[in-house]
Amino acid sequence: LKVRGKGMKNPLFFTTLLVVLLSSNIFSQSTKYGWLCQDSWNFGFGGAYPRYISTSLRGGDFGSYGGFVSVQRTFTEHMALRFQGDYYHLADRQQTFISNQNPNTAIPKVENDVIVASLQLLYYFVPCEPVSPYAGFGFGGVNYKLKNSPIVVTANSSEARPLDKNQIDYEINAFMGAEWRISENWKLKSELMYHTAASSK
Repeated sequence: LKVRGKGMKNPLFFTTLLVVLLSSNIFSQSTKYGWLCQDSWNFGFGGAYPRYISTSLRGGDFGSYGGFVSVQRTFTEHMALRFQGDYYHLADRQQTFISNQNPNTAIPKVENDVIVASLQLLYYFVPCEPVSPYAGFGFGGVNYKLKNSPIVVTANSSEARPLDKNQIDYEINAFMGAEWRISENWKLKSELMYHTAASSK
């Protein structure tokens, strides 16, 4: 999912800000601290705001959006496993023309449709409070499709064409966030997540 050109820094994948996540807790255990996510299943959904970082693209907002669903199994007050599926549409523009860029008179909008499925481990620092911060990491698979790639895939300029292709790879991610309890069975989450793919394609 990386856009690489001559003279570029080694790019990273992208970050996502996960917002409006409502998670429903069932089969939970009630204790003197209130309603804890201990020995419970949690179902979540929400929206995401994805952005590229450390690439030759501008890093601006040109119509990026996303969403996700998740299933979480909480084993103790502090530890949980989460399976999450994400969809991201990333849209950005090249900052300047480079030697192997698609030879157009205008800089096109580079679009990328991304599907990620990953298994993640979460650690809750303060699990018994109305606001519970957490952090974690995970790994999984990623499928992405570039449109209007600025990279040319032929040595002959007369046959130049963008690198628009479907790519499957594996990825790792790290994240941090907080859960905001709004009722016994519902929580609001805000989360910042970083993804990096295995290759530079």
